[in-house]
Amino acid sequence: MNGEGAKRVCCWDWFDFTQIKETSTLKDIYLDADKSLKRNKDNHSLSQYKPTIKETLSILDKQHPVETNIYTGIKEASFKGIADKPMLFTALSRVLVNYESEWYSEIDAEGKMPKWEALNSEMTEKAKNVLMYLKEADEAKCDVYVNTLAADEQKSVKRGLEELRKGIARFPADYIDSPTEKLSKGQLDIYFLLKQLEKQVTAWEKTKEKIKKMLWWDDVAKGLAKLNQPKNTPPENGETTNTITPPADTTPPATLSADGKAWFVHPIQIMSIVNEKYQITTDFLEKVMNKTGKWFNGKGGGKTFEENFRLNYPDIYQIDKTLFVSLLNKSLKKFNIITPYQKAHFLAQCFHESAGFESTLEFSSGNNYEPGVHKDAIKNGNTKKGDGPKYKGRGLIQLTWKNNYSKFSNYEGVDFVANPDLIAQNMKYSIDVSCWFWRFNGGIYKKYNANGDINILIDNEKDNVILVTKAVNGGTNGLDHRISIFNKIKEEWELE
Repeated sequence: MNGEGAKRVCCWDWFDFTQIKETSTLKDIYLDADKSLKRNKDNHSLSQYKPTIKETLSILDKQHPVETNIYTGIKEASFKGIADKPMLFTALSRVLVNYESEWYSEIDAEGKMPKWEALNSEMTEKAKNVLMYLKEADEAKCDVYVNTLAADEQKSVKRGLEELRKGIARFPADYIDSPTEKLSKGQLDIYFLLKQLEKQVTAWEKTKEKIKKMLWWDDVAKGLAKLNQPKNTPPENGETTNTITPPADTTPPATLSADGKAWFVHPIQIMSIVNEKYQITTDFLEKVMNKTGKWFNGKGGGKTFEENFRLNYPDIYQIDKTLFVSLLNKSLKKFNIITPYQKAHFLAQCFHESAGFESTLEFSSGNNYEPGVHKDAIKNGNTKKGDGPKYKGRGLIQLTWKNNYSKFSNYEGVDFVANPDLIAQNMKYSIDVSCWFWRFNGGIYKKYNANGDINILIDNEKDNVILVTKAVNGGTNGLDHRISIFNKIKEEWELE
């Protein structure tokens, strides 16, 4: 009574730091994360999960009242659900996990990384089995895949795979050289499915190659150990060294554990601060672009163009600005255009290329891209009369040429070669194609070994608007305008 024996606390004191020494294998943790996606009211017990996953789920679950019987999983939506709940995301940020660094891995006698090799079956086995059945009619592979599914799904999935196999058997024998021209719309859908499966199979091997190249922990740990050897102590393996023992009153030497283990904390609080500062909002765009009022009116191409734009592009014409910004942010995240400088350059280029957020379609007729008119038309796929207007600039960044439409079709799984105007009629495609071009098809390949990735150029020369403009435009058209927008964004975001 009267507060006797009570202790005043802050809400931030409710959650202390939780320390977990995780001993599970990488594969076990992956399987646990995957298993969490199937949680429901009949299968939600946390006792079946490894310590790190168990603790994470216990925090995520608190975003839903117990009586709702809603259970979270290790997925983006579950983490987004605590973004506006400070006590929960603070609790998550206070989970400290001792585990083997991703920058460390044992290498076996064959030069492979056992902990990553253990994931092969999870990453590619299913895709391999489906691909073997569809391409080579290997019934055994089909059965292996189908047997991994729930019993009530097996018959319908197998029937669907059999129909796909029949569809593939009807492909023209010479389709491989020009699939977009020789396959029907339905056949193209199947073709793109095959390409996605092939990409999934090969992507994991490429990922492991990248991981191996990026391992640095062991080298640094050994280097630090050598530097910290006491004076006159013979190094291992008889090597010579010039290291000396630091004076007793100096800072203790830096070290890394030889087994690659370290304590990890989720940087959710730090990232929230960074993201808040460099957010793209409607107000921000109106300020730095100096453009209020309606966007995407078709202005700049003349009265006839403006009227046609209003009639033929109703989902783009004067699009809701909040929706546009939402689509833009989603696409930037999807294509990993996320640093302040990457976003600043992207916005400056897209604002200029779209005539100041006025059009997703090039104003000109496109006749200047016709074979016989443009010297590069044929090598860029415009081989027939009419290809120029058909494959003129579309999207925020003005994708041009038939070959580029074909590349984006393969990436997105939609036939933009047959229906190029889909890009200009749908804002998601207009933004996505711009982000895709930015990451995979920019005009500079050799410098910094960019291979078409404009992000790489920016990471090496963060203020070089001329370089970025050449990668986007092929030249320096509108350079002053692009520089002006870029500098306004830098000023607003206080970039150095």
